[in-house]
Amino acid sequence: ASYATQSCQRQPKPLTVALKDFFTSLQRLSPTLFYGTISIASTFVLWQIPSLAGMMQRHFVCSQYNLRRKRYHTILTSAISHVSLMHLLINSYALLTFGPIVRDSIASFGLPLWPFALGSALAGSLFYLLLTRDGRGCLGASAVTVAMMAFYARTYPSAQLGFVVGFIPIRLPAEYALFAMAAVSLFGSLVRGLRDNVAHSGHLGGLVFGVVYFELLIRGYLSKIGRRGR
Repeated sequence: ASYATQSCQRQPKPLTVALKDFFTSLQRLSPTLFYGTISIASTFVLWQIPSLAGMMQRHFVCSQYNLRRKRYHTILTSAISHVSLMHLLINSYALLTFGPIVRDSIASFGLPLWPFALGSALAGSLFYLLLTRDGRGCLGASAVTVAMMAFYARTYPSAQLGFVVGFIPIRLPAEYALFAMAAVSLFGSLVRGLRDNVAHSGHLGGLVFGVVYFELLIRGYLSKIGRRGR
């Protein structure tokens, strides 16, 4: 009883201290996740400044328009770009949920996480540019987080994943969730005229990258490349 009383009276850490501890531990775990999270938060803040909207459209959105103007960097910078708070929160949650697990799996093969992050961002942008021709641009870390989810699902196919579909919470084995995500992404990429404001082709690119990376990793091809690069 005495222990319970002391536990109830214990004060939580001040928010600033909790945030400092969180980011310090994240930086120790993975510089890629640390700097990625900082970059995502920073670009979100920049999007909220009206006077910077034009600059953000030019340099942080992946689109045919920007590519025609030789803004090739947007293929990658768009992956850290979020306009809405909900988009930011969803991708940040997925990044910090799957990211550490994927990082540990890849590190067990002696490889860093950053090539996975850059590769999945590149794959998402390229799939979007190749499959989406409606003139709109895309942005967000979804290709990276979907790639991480796909890698996780291939690594732990029986693990349970929770989703909310139309306000209905559902749980599926990770392998089934991967199939469902692939089906939705493929359908959304091939059907023209959808206006659900989701870059399905970008998700598809991330998913394909995550699965291919996993297969190459477990077959030893990436480890061979890593050893040659040392």
